[in-house]
Amino acid sequence: MMSSLPINALGVMDRGFAGLKFIQELVQEKKYFVLRIKNNWKLEFYSSNGLVKVGASDDAQASRVINFCDLEAKTEFRFFIFRFNCLA
Repeated sequence: MMSSLPINALGVMDRGFAGLKFIQELVQEKKYFVLRIKNNWKLEFYSSNGLVKVGASDDAQASRVINFCDLEAKTEFRFFIFRFNCLA
């Protein structure tokens, strides 16, 4: 599915697609994507650059993670955002 994504296109996926191996494959292929991730995933924050490491393994990918809270529904949403040329 993501392999057919045109150059510079942005893939948007829900958490059913979320898997650490899948994320690593997308990053290696330099695909742009926004992926809703599960709320129970371990996140490690890097204060030096604002990136977040997703997952517990040493080779887990660091990128941007955006949290959104719906206060009425008492629900939290987390989005993993990767655009390889915008990580600096």
